[in-house]
Amino acid sequence: MSYLDDLRPGCFIAPESGSEHSFKFNDLERQAGKIIAGKEVLDSDESTAQDQGNIALVFPMEIYFTGENYHEAADAFFDALGEHYTQDQSGLLQHPRWGDIDVFPVKWTQSEKFVDGSQVAHFSVEFRKVFPTGYPVTDALTESAAVAQVNEMQSASSGMTDGLKTTNPSTLANLKGKLKNSISAVVGSLKAIAELSESIIADFEAVQSAINDTIDEVGGSIVDVIASIQYLIRLPGRIITDTMDKINGYRDMIDGLINGIDDPNETVTENQINNAILLEILGGMATAALAEAAVYTEYETRPDGSAAIGIILDGYEAFIDAMESAAVTGAIGQTYTGDHNYLSLLQDIIARITGMLLNKSFDLKAERRKVLTAPSDPITLCAELYGAVDNDTLDFFCRTNGLTGDQFVEIPAGVEVVSYG
Repeated sequence: MSYLDDLRPGCFIAPESGSEHSFKFNDLERQAGKIIAGKEVLDSDESTAQDQGNIALVFPMEIYFTGENYHEAADAFFDALGEHYTQDQSGLLQHPRWGDIDVFPVKWTQSEKFVDGSQVAHFSVEFRKVFPTGYPVTDALTESAAVAQVNEMQSASSGMTDGLKTTNPSTLANLKGKLKNSISAVVGSLKAIAELSESIIADFEAVQSAINDTIDEVGGSIVDVIASIQYLIRLPGRIITDTMDKINGYRDMIDGLINGIDDPNETVTENQINNAILLEILGGMATAALAEAAVYTEYETRPDGSAAIGIILDGYEAFIDAMESAAVTGAIGQTYTGDHNYLSLLQDIIARITGMLLNKSFDLKAERRKVLTAPSDPITLCAELYGAVDNDTLDFFCRTNGLTGDQFVEIPAGVEVVSYG
């Protein structure tokens, strides 16, 4: 008996209609991974790794339908993928290899070729595994609790500054240099976002100016500067936007802070400790603020919601990796490997907000793709794909497909168009 004997026909069962769709396939694939946080062990050359759970399990599939009436089966499958999904009412993928799996489709593409009369419809579908809700929770409760934890993180960090070394003039100069690098990273990544609101940008620039003045003062308070930078980091995050630019800006800021603070070539222990503490306070707050900014973003499509989750997890991983790199080990009083409570709060924030976004994504429009077999135009396609040709629908279609030039009049055959529903 070989593994081929264990394979079975593939089938997808839609959540609302209950319709069943048997399909053919060639290759099978599944994607998974771990979220890992590492810690350096004091007074040793060892480190430990903490398993913080799995990333979402994804099943990319290449599916096809054949036969004289292949088009009817393909179109019915296309419609089934576009039904409404929730965490507790998901689709069922009867996978040829890995059993029955509760899933929702993130995006899919249908393509057909007619030149050789092959009578085949091909689909590229990304299914994501769904876990049922463990306990009832409202979005409002999740959001308010997550924001409260970010506030708690900011308060907790005030005690962490006690470990900074500021008595040596050279060490203090190095610390001020890192603070200036941090200001540059924050302003460079977030100022364009702050400019979306007149009141926010006015506050943003006032705080930035006060920080610069305080850093340059001989007796300027390092603690006040750090608190002000944290305030600046969070300030534009609550501007409600409907684009991914804000989230991408916050993600870029994390890299900017890491590059501006961490220095693998630093050899002075006091500077190393200051760098590690500053990276944890500001880099950790930036990571939490990234997740917080995602809460105050309005998503149009399911892929946008999924992308936001991926960006948050990527930013968190970058921060944890940087903390591992910046950790200082050595004699008692000359070590710093991070504040456990601060990092635990951050981990909870990331888990809470990504879980909330996953739940919200079920109510967003799923992505559907279609390769045109004949020339068409935006109005005809809007009527076909959305059942409407009003200005808002036309604008959404043109914008999400990136139409340019003559494509506003005619879209040639062979072009792949995307719709959401």
